[in-house]
Amino acid sequence: MHLRIQKGFSLVELLIAMVVASLLATFTIRAYIDNLDETTARGLVAQRLSGYTNAVRQRLSFQGAAAAFPNPNEVFVGVDWIKGPACAGGLAPEEFLPCNFQNIIAQAGGVGFTTTVINNAGVLNAIIVVDNGAAQGYFLRGGIRPDLAGAAVSSAAGFSVNNLTPAGLVTFADYQSNPANAVITITVDTNPLTDPWVRTDGNNSMNADFDFSGVGFDIDNANDVESSSFTDRDNANFGIDPNQLSQLNNVNITNANIQSTVTGSLSAINAGINAASIGELTADTISAQTIASDLVASGAYYDKDDTSFFIDANGLSRVNDVIISSKGDLPLSALLPNLVLLETYRVGDGAVVPKPSCAATGEAKVIVVPNTLQSYLREPADDAGTPHTRVAAQSSVSAFSAVDNGGSWTISLLSYNYESDTYEPSLDGLAAAIAEVYCKY
Repeated sequence: MHLRIQKGFSLVELLIAMVVASLLATFTIRAYIDNLDETTARGLVAQRLSGYTNAVRQRLSFQGAAAAFPNPNEVFVGVDWIKGPACAGGLAPEEFLPCNFQNIIAQAGGVGFTTTVINNAGVLNAIIVVDNGAAQGYFLRGGIRPDLAGAAVSSAAGFSVNNLTPAGLVTFADYQSNPANAVITITVDTNPLTDPWVRTDGNNSMNADFDFSGVGFDIDNANDVESSSFTDRDNANFGIDPNQLSQLNNVNITNANIQSTVTGSLSAINAGINAASIGELTADTISAQTIASDLVASGAYYDKDDTSFFIDANGLSRVNDVIISSKGDLPLSALLPNLVLLETYRVGDGAVVPKPSCAATGEAKVIVVPNTLQSYLREPADDAGTPHTRVAAQSSVSAFSAVDNGGSWTISLLSYNYESDTYEPSLDGLAAAIAEVYCKY
């Protein structure tokens, strides 16, 4: 008896394996698509809903909004009504939405925004409907998707909350989705009594405290901050109370940006300010040991201890001395010469130089500096019918002086004559000097 052993799968077994694999692949693809749709609803679609809702709220709480929407009900189809003037078709005074924000949400099946603005005695609210214009909402893959609409609104509500939102005060937006037709409806409430934020239109008050802590939580560039008192957040014993007595341990200002400071008397032993930008400082009296300023404009500066010493930018100044830091902190008096040059003259022998009238403490001086040390006098001659010149006299200035006549000086220039071997007054044109006239202090 012979037995035949068959190896491999039969055709029926192979078909069964293919059917099972196909079913598994179908389930896997279906799960992937469902997960992708859910992620899109909670991400891209929710962000679009939250972004538009926040823009509507900002527009309705903007300054002058009540006058801009005077009718009890105004309906706006699309999103151009809250885009700024820089956008094509933008109707808002500022850019509450970027220009590339689209009216249609393609990921939700082509639904768009229709907004009704309600003016109730000057309080603005809005109802936003997200559908295809025919009461059909979130639509995807051939059917309406209430499940995805619900996921989108729940995530959009989460996007409207951050770590600065006061607990229990998220009342400015209510997100709802209709389970029958997947239409999304958002109610925007700008009632000042329930708005937890500081409004740019100025018609609400804070409903909760802003607690600042750590680095980076500052109020910068505020033109006007009014308060009944300021208390040190680390030590409540130190405070500034404009209406009562204030107690300060120390004031250390790193950067002060002050538009205007008006004071009757500003007195400080030591004010250390690294950088102060003051638009205007008006004071009757400023008494300070040290003032460091980039620019001070004044008619004159007087020594507070001795008004006989002053600096007058528009007239004569009177100072005791001036230290020059660029010259090794030497006083100016050590750098200036005792002689002050007034005039210079080119003189010959016998010239008269006038004497200047120096100040009461000055003395007139003259210094003679030879201008010609060696000179030659030439004369015409004829040598075998050839005309030429020859040296007739040679001299060298070797002595010079100035004789004081009271109101002037007479200059004497003596030259050495090589031919006669004698010292004699310089011949005209043979010798010259420079007479420098000074006042000595």
